[in-house]
Amino acid sequence: MGARITRLLEVARANELGRLGNHLMNRYKQTRNLEDLEAAINNAEEAVNATPEDHSDRAIWLCNLGNYLSSRYERTGNLEDLAAAINHTERAMEATPEGHPDRGIQLYTLGGHLSSRYERTGNLEDLEAAISHAEAAVKAKLKGRPDLEERLSNLGSYLHQRYERTGNLEDLGTAINHAETVLKASPEGHLYRATLLNNLSGYLSSRYERTGNLEDQETAITHAETALRTTPEGHPDRAIWLCKLGNTLSSRYERTGNLEDLGAAIAHAEAALKATPEGHPYRAGRLSNLGGHLSNRYERTGNMEDLEAAISHAETAVNATPEDHPNRTIWLNNLGGHLISRYERSGNLEDLEAAIIHAETVLNATPEDHPDRAIRLNNLGGYLSSRYERTGSSEDLEAAITHTESALKATPKDHPYRTV
Repeated sequence: MGARITRLLEVARANELGRLGNHLMNRYKQTRNLEDLEAAINNAEEAVNATPEDHSDRAIWLCNLGNYLSSRYERTGNLEDLAAAINHTERAMEATPEGHPDRGIQLYTLGGHLSSRYERTGNLEDLEAAISHAEAAVKAKLKGRPDLEERLSNLGSYLHQRYERTGNLEDLGTAINHAETVLKASPEGHLYRATLLNNLSGYLSSRYERTGNLEDQETAITHAETALRTTPEGHPDRAIWLCKLGNTLSSRYERTGNLEDLGAAIAHAEAALKATPEGHPYRAGRLSNLGGHLSNRYERTGNMEDLEAAISHAETAVNATPEDHPNRTIWLNNLGGHLISRYERSGNLEDLEAAIIHAETVLNATPEDHPDRAIRLNNLGGYLSSRYERTGSSEDLEAAITHTESALKATPKDHPYRTV
């Protein structure tokens, strides 16, 4: 009898700790106060430890703890938190029988953690597993459960990631279809609607970049503007929407030459950066984005302050990014482009040499089947051609021709960049 009472008390205490962790996590989502997140993690850990190994609630607390640790990873970039999140969620799944109502939630959750690790490491196995889990989570949706749209939304996100890695247009088309389905099912004024609009905007923008379809670009901008307009000042996701809208406007500027679009893109990127604290994992990307927009303005106006700022932001982004981070090649590629612009203005060979070194590093880190390989080959070919024009080195000229020919062969005949 005493053992039974002890067990009941343990379970009751675990439930209290678990509920408190949920409340703290909900408040963290609104305020982004790290103290709330730390407290939520502590309560979730205690709930797991207070729950008997064979109790069904243990899987719930393990899954919650994984979510909270994943949130801390998103804030700090600590890979140990992400690894622990994956481990706890896998343990929760092991303790949950097939067909259980919580199984779909666990699949959905684990897919999210694996997708985050793919973003950090570039390991395609993680992305494939994330897609597989997300597809299973969609199939596991029970009648009457309201979260099918959220599961479809995540699946679309992972498919878009795979499109960015492989260039497979079927993945992109499916991601867009899922995003449109989810958006149609989302009522006006819903808290999650801005996220859905922003996701769809990103996918349509990707399709515009690949196909040149102007309707996709205009719709992407409209969705991004709506997402930003419906998100209150101070909301933790507002910086994401600012950044995405800036990118879509910059893309339209590149097509139309409308300086108002470029000015707005710069303003949005500056606001996003200002809202991103030092040390935040997203800060490097936002620095690089702003640098790209400023470089575009330099090319239009010739203002050296813009170019110097672009180089400074790009260098800071590279230096703030770990050597093994897949996005580092993107920041290096951008930095190389800015340095070439300064070389063309000043004739400083050091800038040209640095740009070539960065371009070679980027190309060496780019898999043969990566959709960005062609443009990176083309960039390096252009830089080597510039050095040939300066030094007369026939080796540079031959390498420039080889890289440019390889870029052309690797570019689909219907790709808009092929004629550039």
